[in-house]
Amino acid sequence: MELIPIGEAAARLQMTPSALRYYDDRGLVHPQSRCSGRRMYGTEELRKLAFLKIVHRLGVPLDTAAAVLDAPSAQW
Repeated sequence: MELIPIGEAAARLQMTPSALRYYDDRGLVHPQSRCSGRRMYGTEELRKLAFLKIVHRLGVPLDTAAAVLDAPSAQW
């Protein structure tokens, strides 16, 4: 998958671009790169954002979700 800009990533995940920026600012999911100042996301970042969306709906604290995201990917 090629890199997609923040607006398209947010639309695919049914999230707002501000939510993606918030997760970036909190250090949970960083864009893979920036192109002309725009955040660009790949498959791995979309997967992590989808995970955050699910755990947020379940009421899991962001600190707990961050611990899972920080674990080696083979563990989750």
